Amino acid sequence: MLIVSALLHEAGHLLALAALGARTLSIRLGLNGICISYHTGGLRPIGECAALAAGPAVNAVAAVVSIAVYDRSGSGAALTLAGVNAVLCVFNLLPALPLDGGKLLGVFCDRLAGERAAEAVLFLSGMGMSSTLLFLAWRLAKRGILNPFLLTAGVFFALQCCQGRKSDVK
Repeated sequence: MLIVSALLHEAGHLLALAALGARTLSIRLGLNGICISYHTGGLRPIGECAALAAGPAVNAVAAVVSIAVYDRSGSGAALTLAGVNAVLCVFNLLPALPLDGGKLLGVFCDRLAGERAAEAVLFLSGMGMSSTLLFLAWRLAKRGILNPFLLTAGVFFALQCCQGRKSDVK
């Protein structure tokens, strides 16, 4: 179900990019998920934000539709699909690169205060996210609960911050 939800998410981005006239350069699968590189072709920041928000928006709609299916049918699969889509939506809106929320934050900050300020805000936001996840992992470990997801995600966001604002958006 995670694969279906991830594909829906990326389809949302691709449909929005096509509707806005941006040209998709490549789609690749990496350690940080599916990455779509595109040429904006003069796309304004509001259009870029719309394309970035389209993936989480599709997940939100899929979650609502899945809940409606669950209400009518009582299907456990529909409820699971709703949960997966809701988590993907919220997670992808977190303000840290390479997530959609981090890219949205970068576009807003770049537009409002310039590229250097955007890089600083993204660094601080990403390190804040990393620190929070690592702190939660440490607190759980102190109670005897090991959570490799929190630890891995915390390290991942810290490494993303060290790379700087190298966005795939051209």
